[in-house]
Amino acid sequence: MACQHFWISALLAPQKEANMYITEMYSDVELKNELPNFLAQMTANAAVLGVTPAEIDTLGDNIVVFNDAMDDVVATKAAAKAAVSAKNDAAYILRKQIGSFSQTWRANDAIPDETLAKVNVPPHATGGSQTPATPPTGLSYTMVNANTLGLKWNANGNKAGTVYNLEISANGETNWTMVRSTTKTKAQLTGTPGEPLYIRVRAVRGDSTSLPSNSIVVWADSGSGSGLELAA
Repeated sequence: MACQHFWISALLAPQKEANMYITEMYSDVELKNELPNFLAQMTANAAVLGVTPAEIDTLGDNIVVFNDAMDDVVATKAAAKAAVSAKNDAAYILRKQIGSFSQTWRANDAIPDETLAKVNVPPHATGGSQTPATPPTGLSYTMVNANTLGLKWNANGNKAGTVYNLEISANGETNWTMVRSTTKTKAQLTGTPGEPLYIRVRAVRGDSTSLPSNSIVVWADSGSGSGLELAA
């Protein structure tokens, strides 16, 4: 009985035409590709089709307008993509610089916490600082978009108010740079697809800084950003 229902459903399902007529082309790209043939054949068979030279000229003019508009759309999309990429690159550089400022200021005990608060930077010490910081665990990611990573990790026993420093490296071995501080267990970072980006996080409680969490590496295959792996 199940097989019978399957075959009945298959017979009743709408079948896709092998050749789509120009009047059925809802895609502007398909229509654009078909227009040269349509105009050429209309011109060649004008007498049979009963169309006048004026009608052919009008159609040709309308095709030019349509094609120009399509080209504008393509150019606008390309410009928008480039603008987003430029914005993400600028945000990456800016966040890295702000992270460096934050790290320097928080290491300077002469700067009051009140001043740090005014620039929206985490304080020198947080509640429960007598308890040593423990390494965060389970650092993982999701792709917010092609350039932006959504990161999250487990506190691993660190109490509320613990500061977490996000660090990045180009090779995962040296030159780790702190780029973000937060008291939450999640954050976002931007990167450039095709350029490997290693990421890890440390917990800071008063004078105690934990060992780093597990690290993740993004775009390690130097591809488009689709290949994401956990670093060993």
